Amino acid sequence: MQFFFKKILILSLSVTLVGCLAQHKPLQGQQSQPVSSQRPAWINNPQIAGETVGLGHSGLHFNGRAAQRELATRRALDEIARQMGVTVSNATIINQQLTGAGASTSMTGTSFQSVDGRVVNAVVHGEWQESDNFYILMIAR
Repeated sequence: MQFFFKKILILSLSVTLVGCLAQHKPLQGQQSQPVSSQRPAWINNPQIAGETVGLGHSGLHFNGRAAQRELATRRALDEIARQMGVTVSNATIINQQLTGAGASTSMTGTSFQSVDGRVVNAVVHGEWQESDNFYILMIAR
């Protein structure tokens, strides 16, 4: 019985080791993007010749990285919409409640863009995480 468990243990450790050593290959049609430690130039100068671009930025968000990215994306889209002559209206409501037992905070943010039947479409050109700050550059399509 012990012999059987030793074989299973050695087999599972071997499979784990091989899996950890395998190199990640991008899926067909995808290119792996190099990791760079140098800050992209588009953060300080968000311009691409002939394109309508929007730079979105968000600091640390209390709902985590996903909410931080969503806020930066919303700001980038708002910037593109402004450049296209779209009426942009933003509202953020923050509710804080303090009691003797603790505190709770909730936030609701909305972004409304309206224009004469035009839809604002954009694609992500680049993203950059720097300490607690997240940047995203979007290009209008």
